[in-house]
Amino acid sequence: ISKNTSNEKSKVRTKHIHVWCVVLTYALFITRILWKSSNSARLQNRWIKIAPHAIDSTLLITGVTMAAFLKLDLFSINWFSIKMMLLVSYIFIGIIAMRSAALRMPLTALATTVFLVIIYLAANRPSI
Repeated sequence: ISKNTSNEKSKVRTKHIHVWCVVLTYALFITRILWKSSNSARLQNRWIKIAPHAIDSTLLITGVTMAAFLKLDLFSINWFSIKMMLLVSYIFIGIIAMRSAALRMPLTALATTVFLVIIYLAANRPSI
């Protein structure tokens, strides 16, 4: 395998992991919000406490890795840096939504909006 082919496979693998983490983070977020709203005992399962951290960490790591593959400047204002700031915001909004019953639904709506903006930025890569 040539170095170029190996590098391309790494890019594709990283992108697939990243996209799966996108799907998993949102699906798990909504599931946890529904369970929290119904006081489900399922929230006490060990995996449900660990999985969001593992998925979100993988999401951040693969995002930065893909930026390196694309040779993006991580410290300038561009679609990618805005996407990463929004990703961190999405994570923190989700944490607060899980902890505050009074703010749960509005913050879930806000997190969903932020999530959709992230998807838009990733899909369209606008020049900013």
